[in-house]
Amino acid sequence: MCNRDIIIDGWLLAQAGHGMASYAIRLAKALAKSRLASRIVVVVPENAKHCVPVGLHSLVLKNPFCMHPALAEFVWQNRLGGYVRRHYPDAVFLALSPFYSWNWPNRSVVVWHDLIPLQFKRYMGRFLFRRFILMARLRRVRKTSMVITDSRFTASALARYQGTLPPLETIGIWPSPGSGDNRSPGAIDAVRTKYGLPQRYWLYVGGYDYRKNVECLIEAYGRASDMCECPALVLAGKIPDDLRKPVCNIHSAMGKIKLAARQVCLPGFIDSVDMESLYCGAELFVYPSLAEGFGLPPLEAMACGCPAIVADTTSLPEVVVDAGYRFSPHPPESLAVLLAKAAKTPLPMNPGFNRDNFSEKRGMEQYCAVLERVSS
Repeated sequence: MCNRDIIIDGWLLAQAGHGMASYAIRLAKALAKSRLASRIVVVVPENAKHCVPVGLHSLVLKNPFCMHPALAEFVWQNRLGGYVRRHYPDAVFLALSPFYSWNWPNRSVVVWHDLIPLQFKRYMGRFLFRRFILMARLRRVRKTSMVITDSRFTASALARYQGTLPPLETIGIWPSPGSGDNRSPGAIDAVRTKYGLPQRYWLYVGGYDYRKNVECLIEAYGRASDMCECPALVLAGKIPDDLRKPVCNIHSAMGKIKLAARQVCLPGFIDSVDMESLYCGAELFVYPSLAEGFGLPPLEAMACGCPAIVADTTSLPEVVVDAGYRFSPHPPESLAVLLAKAAKTPLPMNPGFNRDNFSEKRGMEQYCAVLERVSS
């Protein structure tokens, strides 16, 4: 084969702002430092060439002339599949998210993050197009040389849904490397001042899609506050206002339990450079999500030394392995009791957490092994 014989779909590299894009960017940066870097070509739209990490070669295809993002991605994938099949017929093609093309590459590795849209129908939208794309991608996965999932839960869900599958490998996500400087008391105090945070706080990070179940967290926090004095609850990120979308109604949930302004902080968007200090300054990280393909925010929190408690569902027990740090995602009583306990006696760091199990080095070894296996 030619020197550059691993082709990566770079569509997601310019789509920062959601989970799969963050994963793709993190993976591309790690591959740029791996032993396979000299063999990789990242194919990107015209507006995304600057997003390719230093160390990886890039090729540019024209942007699809489509206004709707889902349709644009669909057109892009069909164009890219044909391009790879024509120009790199012997290469290994790595799709960083579920993929569909009428011209399927001869050797392919596809990453499946989750099957959440099948469980939470509102993500399909009012039209049938999103469902059509999802089902088409699910059918095409049988043609894939290898499937990679983020968690054992997603692997088992995919196997249950599809039955017969190609070889499958589970490779967990790793936390961002971070900087030791962001963990200093001075850096933490600077972030507190920048976002108007109190000295003591509990933290939620992770978006406000309706499956994130943040209304349950707010209600549980209110009940715990009735039992004892609690640190302030920080809900990081932009609070959604357009309730026509499948999102949590944060302001309504806060109004129902009449929390004081000092009890809940809404700092808005957090700069990525401040995230590590935000985690480090929190006494506790709380993640009530009903479903995840992996669960990166609690992993990021624990990697910063912040104890994390999560809903006992889907893939989250693979990230937070200690049963005493998990709660039933509904109704809110289970979480309220755990929060009240943490308010009286702060929880120590998760005893079962081992960062070596989620290291970039380990993840890259597994990815490289998969790509080499498919290329041989």
